[in-house]
Parts: sequence; C-alpha cells; structure tokens
Amino acid sequence: MIHSMFFYKQLTKAEVGQTGTHEIYIRLSNGFDYETFFGDTPQVNENGTITIYFEAINTSKGLDETVNVPIRFVYYSNSNKEKRIPSLGELFKENNVEVDDIVCLESRRVDDKYSFYIRFFKKGNIRIEPSSFSFTTVGDENKENIISTNKSITPLQQIFYGAPGTGKSCGIKKALAGNNVPNENIFRTTFHPDSDYSTFVGAYKPTMEVVPHYESSTGAQIEEKRIAYNFIPQAFLNAYVRAYQTDENVYLVIEEINRGNCAQIFGDLFQLLDRGDDGKSDYSIKADTDIRTYLEEVLGDDNEGIKGGNLCLPANLYILATMNTSDQSLFPIDSAFKRRWEWEYVPIRNEEKGWVIAADGKEWVWWEFLNAVNEKIGSITDSEDKKLGYFFVKPADGHTITAKTFVGKVLFYLWNDVFKDYGFSDDEFQTEDGKEMKYPMFYETEGGKDVNERLIARFLSNLKLKTVDAADVIEEEITAEDDEA
Repeated sequence: MIHSMFFYKQLTKAEVGQTGTHEIYIRLSNGFDYETFFGDTPQVNENGTITIYFEAINTSKGLDETVNVPIRFVYYSNSNKEKRIPSLGELFKENNVEVDDIVCLESRRVDDKYSFYIRFFKKGNIRIEPSSFSFTTVGDENKENIISTNKSITPLQQIFYGAPGTGKSCGIKKALAGNNVPNENIFRTTFHPDSDYSTFVGAYKPTMEVVPHYESSTGAQIEEKRIAYNFIPQAFLNAYVRAYQTDENVYLVIEEINRGNCAQIFGDLFQLLDRGDDGKSDYSIKADTDIRTYLEEVLGDDNEGIKGGNLCLPANLYILATMNTSDQSLFPIDSAFKRRWEWEYVPIRNEEKGWVIAADGKEWVWWEFLNAVNEKIGSITDSEDKKLGYFFVKPADGHTITAKTFVGKVLFYLWNDVFKDYGFSDDEFQTEDGKEMKYPMFYETEGGKDVNERLIARFLSNLKLKTVDAADVIEEEITAEDDEA
C-alpha cells in the first residue's frame, strides 16, 4: 500500500517572478503540515528558519522518465511563519510554468521511505480552491484518478437569510474560525439606510495631521496639528487590497445587506460580481481617479488589482452577507442583484442551550415558547419571515431570560412588528378578566418590579405552555405509572 499526501496550489504572479523580485518559489498555505508531509521533525536554525532538503522527482516527461531535482523547503519561524519552496527558476522554465498554473506536490510513503513528486497543470484543467490542502491514503492504481478529480469551490458570494435570531452571523463567525482564517483576512461592515458607495468603498475625508515646522526666531522645531484631506479606504477596498497582497482566502462580511440600498452602495462594483469559472470577475471596470491613485500607491501600478486602471475581483476574495427576512426593508433587492449570489436559508432549530424564561416566580422552557409562538405567527400571518429564531434574545447569565428582557425585546417585537397588523382579539392576547392585552400593560407594575410579570405569566399560559416545575411533575407521574404497570 502506498500512502500519498497531496498539496494543490494555484500560482501567483509573485511566485513566478513577475512582481519585480525575480524570486521563483511556491508559497505553502498556513495549513500545510510539513512534519507529516516530509516525515521529519527538523530543528530550528540559528537564523530562525527550518530547512529541509530533499530530492523531488520531476514527472513532467512522464512517470517512466524521471529526473531527480534538489528541492529546499524553508519555514521562516521567526517572522510571519511563512512556508515556501524557493529557487525554482530552472524547474519552472523547463515546465513552461505560468501565472495561474496549478502545482501539485505529492509526498509518497512506502513503509518508512518517502519520495516526493511535483506536477503542473494548466489553468482550466483542474478546478481548485486557492491554497487548498487535502490528503488521502490510496493505492497506486488510484493515484492518477485523485489528481484529475475536480474539487468543488465554495460559493464566492453567498447570502445567508432567515428569521431573526437563527444564528446567521454566528454561523459565519464559527465557520471562519473553524477554517483558521486569521483576523487580518476578515473585513466586516453593516449596511443601513445611510450607507452609500463612499462608506462601503472609500472616499476623501478630513483627517488630522501633525506637521513639523521651525520657528523663525529660535529655529526650534515645533509640531502643529492641521486638517488634511486623505483618501480613506473602507471595508470593500480594504478586503480588495488584502486579497491581492496574499495567497490566502480573504472574506468580506456584510451584515444586514437588505437594510441598505444595494444599487447605490455597490454602484459600478455591481458588474464585478459576475465571476467566471476561475473565480475572477468576468468583466472588469474602470476605477475612478481617487481609487486608482490609492491602489497604485498601495499595490503598485503593475498589480493585477489595478493594472491598466481596472478593477477585478480576485479568486481568493469571498463576499458573505446576512439578512433577516422579517426586516421591513427600505430598499428592496432587485432580481439582477439577487442572481449574482448563492442563497442559503438558515432554518429555526433547537440549539439545545437549556434556556428558560423567568417571570412571576416561575420558569418556562425557551424552545417550547418558540414553538408555540412561531405556530401562532404562522397561523396569523401565513409567513415564515416573522418567526423567531433561537438566538433572537440571549440570557445575560447564559441560562435565564429575565422578565424585563423578555418584555423589552421579545414582546416588543411581537406587539409592534408581528401582530399589530392583525389585531389582538385571539384568546392568546386576553387578560384574566377578558380584556385585550396592550403592550403598555406589560409595564403596569406593582411592588417596584420593572415589568408586569403576572401578565407575562398569563400570556405564556394562554399559549398552553407548562412551567418547568409542572413539566417535571407530569414526567414523574408518567414514570410512576410505568413502574406500576
């Protein structure tokens, strides 16, 4: 049995020596486990690097005609912990390696003996996620099939939507953390009615600068604060620049995307959202003078991110967004914008946190309340959009949702955003003396309490909910009957 480990990587301009440094190399992702890949645990050198020398077999001329190539792996542990294989000029030249070509490194182990292979694929012959890393154990007869298999690409533009509190933002956060995405590769913004192109992309803004000058009488140097106008990049440009400065995946996260005028906010960037099979924008756009000047200063005028004065989304820039379907959106999202995104519905589900609602000396299970109130919402509104998710409100102590929090967040939403257009004549909204519950009544208190906890208890009882204690009693009675039987 042959044990093989594969590393796939799409080569950048920097790696093939087209950015002015003339260095030819392969940069390996942060997830590259060199100890497992090379079967060695090396020592750190005095200069803070780890160096492994090995002989790789160049199979560009076929498996039967191999040439041993000396390769050096370097791990710069004392700085940014970059991992790379440098000085590959001759190998790249021999194989006519170009920008966007794909390199495959294979570590093959038979018993305790390791051998290493390097293969190159032309762009389009294999689809991979940039800097992806995968490994498997295969027999020699299956090796070629694995190399030629297409790898799926995570959607580059995705909107997560659903009822409020379903954990959309939290899900994105956990996914990024689970993939060990560093903070410097994550950029966040939140859309709102006042959001526009300048707050999303960037614009000139007044800033304070310290300007040194000399007194004419004494010649002493003093500093003076003055107002200056500088171009200030915002979330989009910050993510855009970072994506062109690294081989790693970069994520732009937009919260509440439907609360802003997307047509106004994106402007001509809208065209960039059309991505090709390679992950890049199918159509570039001309950058305005301010943006072009800024990008040329930061990236260099020969960088693909601003070459020829054009903007183009790179394949390693992912745009993720969230939206609550219940929001009364000021600006509807048109169909042309919608079809440029992948959409993922986030359903309401029991997160099993054990949360309870506390009021009037009693407790009710939060998830049971959600089931009951969401059923009521569905029956009245004929809509899923206004239902409550598990994280609609969070207990401060991680367990108990207080009566004050319940009224101020949950009941406020139900009375003012959900049921107000349908009336409160149903039995669920009746007080003990048959009057209609009105929201201000929840603040008619006695005994110095913040809210009317007795009325809260009445509302929960109207929903046919059992208190935690009552539920325990019922369970005990059933258990006792079973034992007797």
